[in-house]
Amino acid sequence: MKKILVLVAFAISLGCVAQTNITEVWVSPSGTDVSNVTGSKDTPFATLEQALLYVRQLRQQKSPEELGEVHIVLRGGVYKLGHTLCLEAADAGTLLSPTIIEAAQGESPVLSGGVDVGGWQDADDVTGLPEVAQGHVWQAPTPVVDGKPVEFRQMWVNGVKMRRASTFDDMSMPQIISVDKNAKTLAVPRPLMDLSKAKHLELNIPQDWVVNVMRVTGIKHKDDFSSVLSFESKEADIEFKRPYPILRADYGSHSNHRFFFSNAIELLNRPQEWYNDKDGSTLYYWPRNGETYDGVEAVVPRLETLVNISGSLDNLVSDIHFRGITFEHTTWMRPSTDGHVELQAGQYLFDAWSENTATANNVAWVGRPAAGVSVQYARNVSFEGCHFRHMGSTALDFVSGTRNMTVNGCVFSDIAGSGVSGGFFGDETFEVHQAYNPEDMRVVCDSIYVTNNYMVQVANEDWGCVGVGIGYASNVNILHNEIVGAPYSAISVGWGWISTKNIMHDNHINYNHINGFAVHLRDCGAIYTLSPQPNSSIIGNCIEKPGDPEHCPLMWDMKTAQFDIYTDEGTDYYKVTDNWCLGNFSMNKNGSHNTWTNNGMNVSDAIREKAGLEEAYKEIVHKVAVATYAPVDSIGDRVNANRDQIDYISQNDGFKLGDAVAVDLNNDNLCDIVYSGGEGNQTRVGGVRINTGNYGFVATQAITNANMCSLAAGDLNGDGHIDVVQAGFDFWDAYNAVLMNDGSGRLIAEALSDGASIAPACGIADINNDALPDYFFVGNGSRNAFYMQKASRDGYDKKTKLTLPGGFNEPNIMYADFDNSQSVDICLLSDKSGGVYTRIHYNEGTGVFTEKSVGFKEKGTRGGMAYADVNGDGWLDVAIGGELVGEIWSTTAAEGGKTVSLYLNKGDGTFTLAQEFSEYMQDNVSHPIRFCDWNNDGHSDLILAGWNMSQGNIAQVDVYLNDGAGKFTKSNVDLPGVSESSLELADFTGEGRNDILISGNANGTLGFHGYNVDRRLAVLCKNKTERVNTSPLPPTELSAEVDGNSVVLNWNSGSDAETPVKSLSYNYYLRNLDTGQYLMFPNSDIATGVRRVTSMGNAWLNLGWTLNCLPRGNYAWSVQSVDAGYAGSAFAAEQTFTITDELTEEEEEVEASVDKKLLEAGWTLVETFSGVDCADNYFAFLDAETGMTVIAQNAVGDKNWGNTYAMYYANGVDPNTNISGVFGLDAFDVTSDMKVIITPLSDPNRHFRTEGWNHTLWQTYSDVHKEGDSYGVDGNRNIAMVYPELFRDRGWALKNKTTNAYLGPWVSGAFEDGAEFAADKRDANVTYFDIYTIPRVQYLQQLNDWSSATYDNPLEITQLITNPSFGRYDESRHPIGWIVEGEGMVEQQGYLPGCEYYAYMNNWQNSGKLSNRSVSQTVKNLPKGKYRLTVYSLCPAEGAFLFANDQNVDLKHEGNADVSLDFVMPEDGDAVIGVRLQNYQSNNFKFDNIRLYYVGPCDDEEVSVDNVVRSPKTDNAIYDLQGRKQQDKRRGINIVDGTKVLVR
Repeated sequence: MKKILVLVAFAISLGCVAQTNITEVWVSPSGTDVSNVTGSKDTPFATLEQALLYVRQLRQQKSPEELGEVHIVLRGGVYKLGHTLCLEAADAGTLLSPTIIEAAQGESPVLSGGVDVGGWQDADDVTGLPEVAQGHVWQAPTPVVDGKPVEFRQMWVNGVKMRRASTFDDMSMPQIISVDKNAKTLAVPRPLMDLSKAKHLELNIPQDWVVNVMRVTGIKHKDDFSSVLSFESKEADIEFKRPYPILRADYGSHSNHRFFFSNAIELLNRPQEWYNDKDGSTLYYWPRNGETYDGVEAVVPRLETLVNISGSLDNLVSDIHFRGITFEHTTWMRPSTDGHVELQAGQYLFDAWSENTATANNVAWVGRPAAGVSVQYARNVSFEGCHFRHMGSTALDFVSGTRNMTVNGCVFSDIAGSGVSGGFFGDETFEVHQAYNPEDMRVVCDSIYVTNNYMVQVANEDWGCVGVGIGYASNVNILHNEIVGAPYSAISVGWGWISTKNIMHDNHINYNHINGFAVHLRDCGAIYTLSPQPNSSIIGNCIEKPGDPEHCPLMWDMKTAQFDIYTDEGTDYYKVTDNWCLGNFSMNKNGSHNTWTNNGMNVSDAIREKAGLEEAYKEIVHKVAVATYAPVDSIGDRVNANRDQIDYISQNDGFKLGDAVAVDLNNDNLCDIVYSGGEGNQTRVGGVRINTGNYGFVATQAITNANMCSLAAGDLNGDGHIDVVQAGFDFWDAYNAVLMNDGSGRLIAEALSDGASIAPACGIADINNDALPDYFFVGNGSRNAFYMQKASRDGYDKKTKLTLPGGFNEPNIMYADFDNSQSVDICLLSDKSGGVYTRIHYNEGTGVFTEKSVGFKEKGTRGGMAYADVNGDGWLDVAIGGELVGEIWSTTAAEGGKTVSLYLNKGDGTFTLAQEFSEYMQDNVSHPIRFCDWNNDGHSDLILAGWNMSQGNIAQVDVYLNDGAGKFTKSNVDLPGVSESSLELADFTGEGRNDILISGNANGTLGFHGYNVDRRLAVLCKNKTERVNTSPLPPTELSAEVDGNSVVLNWNSGSDAETPVKSLSYNYYLRNLDTGQYLMFPNSDIATGVRRVTSMGNAWLNLGWTLNCLPRGNYAWSVQSVDAGYAGSAFAAEQTFTITDELTEEEEEVEASVDKKLLEAGWTLVETFSGVDCADNYFAFLDAETGMTVIAQNAVGDKNWGNTYAMYYANGVDPNTNISGVFGLDAFDVTSDMKVIITPLSDPNRHFRTEGWNHTLWQTYSDVHKEGDSYGVDGNRNIAMVYPELFRDRGWALKNKTTNAYLGPWVSGAFEDGAEFAADKRDANVTYFDIYTIPRVQYLQQLNDWSSATYDNPLEITQLITNPSFGRYDESRHPIGWIVEGEGMVEQQGYLPGCEYYAYMNNWQNSGKLSNRSVSQTVKNLPKGKYRLTVYSLCPAEGAFLFANDQNVDLKHEGNADVSLDFVMPEDGDAVIGVRLQNYQSNNFKFDNIRLYYVGPCDDEEVSVDNVVRSPKTDNAIYDLQGRKQQDKRRGINIVDGTKVLVR
């Protein structure tokens, strides 16, 4: 921190220099630069350049003392720079007379490199412009400066960056198919638009930690599905031979890099996109909704550098200070002229190839991008309170030869490249993998201070850039900065990838707040370092929100390659401490001098709160008032209001084998869209589109783009916001996730690790009638997982509910009350081993299901299902599509294939076939069949999608209208045909018509947007029906019948102008009045009744609903009607009821036993293990539901509970029998008194022993056995072993604050230092426990009767010793838990003769005498009393001692034997115990099995030294305090001739 003090001293010296004069020079946009102007406040200059020239003249005329501080004061306004403003040595100030370029008080001057765009008009028919854009695009002449059209890569409209025309959308990008490095070509999925005539087309490849820009020279179509791209040689020569990052492009691989095209008129297909036709000197722009010609201020950049401060080694620029200046509008044209192939951190490659050198296996030469403000060969330059924004590359760069550079209190926003860059990275003559030690050290950048700056939307074009990037530099201090949403690393310091010392040293990255990193790229760290940097530090930073690949699926393994702190190759001499973060670290090929302490989530709040902007600078975040990058507006409402069919993702994107659901995520009573789908290694998409009204949609996030995806929506946690459950395949792996709504409409995904083999069908419903929504998955094989929500709402119990025949393959499900029994039934359709399967599993009302064949012709995959009451009889009818047994791909409708069957409900749980529809082959999808009232006549119509095989494999979507009696006729509604599809209906405008979302494969569909080849669609088709649906009226006569903890909710039917009364469904809510919490939220707006999902109500067609197992309390409820168009009525007047059911005596006893008994017994409730010594305490895990208490001690002393198994002991069997000091887990079930012991699996011979165990007896305890547990019987010892799966269901969850891993239910390292109970992390798979702690001694005193202990009846308390039999050891073979002093005392595997314990301490050498050595540990908190310590040893000579505190006994004896030491604790305290060698007279000594016993209390007289004769050596016999003769005298109190003697 020495350099920080230098900064302070420098600032103080600047502020404390006695100033007799201040010279002011004023500049104003309204000023003039004529020769007679003097730059006074009243006659200001017009340009900063003229003011600097004037100051040069002043410095030639006057001394620094005469001038004093020179203030160039800029009035507010925009100063358009015609060329780069250069400050040279002639502009230098001095310490006494610095040049300060500052904003006038309260004003905001801006230095801009931009040019205004004018002359907008509607574009005529433009060659290449997509049809969707024709008539919506403006055009203007490309600005001309000095007779030449301006070249640029950015455009801002009203202060917001618009998007260059591209296929980039919401991070849903296709993947490269293959690479041909010899031909220097890439194979990609065939573009959907014709790009064969595109000029200046670019391919952008996010490639691990860089983004490369390749200029496309040719596109050759291989087939209907793929094209081959060729490129300009300058970048192709580098990209196809560079070694790192490796271009991933293996055919069929899920790890292939993604890409997008940009810069072609053919790509301009969305609002807010632009394209500059260089050849035609015309700029095209699709305006945003509401923009007009005269209301648009469009700016394009003409300069790459605004200000260049540059001296020379012998003539420096010095003492220049900028205060309160805004720098904006730059570009960087090298990617357009030379392409851009990046090495790292924005540095582009001149050349690179594989070559084994002394320092690396590759070589590279780099250049640095242009910067908006560039500084080199300068001293004492500062930027204070400035704003760098709208930059086309790096904002501020300290290039070389700089010292004392300060950037303080500045804002960096909307920066295409890095925010601040500094130091040497290389050039065309310097290969980067070598140490930088220049002969002339003046070229080194030294003393850079980057403090209290706010960086947001940095690196928003070149994602491989960073917030602060430092190469070879020294004395760099990056302190108290706030960096938000870095696409790659936020702070990068170091260069070279070397282990040799170089000019870097004293670099400090401290107290920064990084709020988001790795947003787009991988293999990065929020803080990243390279190479040795002596005396450097990373201290006190707060690092949050690493990028989530579920929200930005650009990279193939982001989760395993994004680190909070990443000390990469060669990093050395760094102190890394007190950094708050999730605990993900990488230390790749580091040196040996780094120190890491106290990093992770265990760092104190005080340190965490200190990170980021200091108090005086926190207001600077408000300088960024609006978004600096326009959001993706893929559907502009101005355009779509007049279109019948809308690409709701974009014209470029669609999907098959997926799902889309219409849900109101942000509670504005407009349905939004959540979608996900795709196939194999082809383009897959997933995201959210928020409805802005009038068919306008804005993309707000991506979600996991799962293949064969299904989605279900509903409010899971009763917070009034719709959540989503997702199932599908993430490439080859099954994917199951819950996406919780954060209250703003954003979905936060949590993948279910235990559901990896479930997929692909999912649902949300109250399965067991407890008024709490559950969610569930049904997958391949016979797998199904139901997550039953707990009454406490703090988690879910995972259950297997359905008994399935096995062999399922990609099943489809639907769930509803098919028999009007007031419970949720489940219908399944699937292929299965040896046939097909279509059955209903009827719910008995408690979540117990019974399978039933109900009259369906059983079908398999390539189908779908839907339900509705089609004939108004008050029973749900069903439509089912799919393949029959024996049906193959080519089976036609005439042959009975590819039909959709309509079944009418007979009211007895069975169905009868009523009508069939053909031909619709529906390949492995979620919702190819939907019921909805399309024409608003009150009857449920039928919409079908699929292939028509008989007509040449033509995809189709058809609407069949219902006559009211359940008879359907095909309509003439014209919809785009799709196969492998999903359908969703919703009223997207609130006007009373249900539009339809169609996704799928449009093969064979002619005329849709002009495509006649395979085309993935995702379209919203408007319903043009003239008739408008009206909402129904609510139910009446609500009543509640309470019986114990159950209630039956009843109501009379509602009514509707269109839908028959019996076809109305009903939707109820239930709220706990005591807590205000909704148990069942109705997925509707409570105030208006507007539905937030498109479905029937949660009570279906019933006029009542039964709820069970409600907790005691007061409740409010109501219900609404829902018609056939899924419109909801208002809710009926709210009603109340009370549950007063009391606990039984047995329940009261269990409840009381949970935590009350422990607290009364002296236990302490804890939420963190920080500061709690795992080795000296027991921990109790309490399950409030079952009353199960698990008492846990760190059994092996190394704070690591990995590799364990459990053993059950029969009731009444003492678990301490033959425990031999190894005390693992002791679990007590208060209802059965069953006990559980867990011991280390790594020491299999240390088993507990009991009698009477065999496989049959195991079944006696099957009530605690969970499905998936493994168990077996040790034939030698008759021990039943249950592996950790048992405890996974019991639900332990711990969080390690060092690694930030949520540990549990059973994870190695759970009790390492910094472990914390995850009280704030509720995993739906886990039943959580409260955690209590108690000192070990205190617990053992409760467990046993210490008062009865005597020498003849000692109480073993070896449990207080860590690793007493030396079965656990470290890499040095030193016993864990013990302190080893001296050489040669090591653990040895095997048995010591005569000892049953495997492993012992071995001291042996070939000859001579063993050196002095010892092994010891401290037993804490022993109560005052008498103790016995024993050890089993082989000790043939004198000089080996067993000791406790200052008492010991010589261990010499014949053979192998136990030797004991009796010692006294005169008061409560700690005992240091162990074995030591001192002047040992042999070359061999072995020992094992140290045991500790309590032998009774002692009184003060017994241990008083005053009552002891201090005796010399005596030949008399030695007796203990009980009068028993001892073999040898020992240190302590002895009896000699009847007298107490203290032997030392």
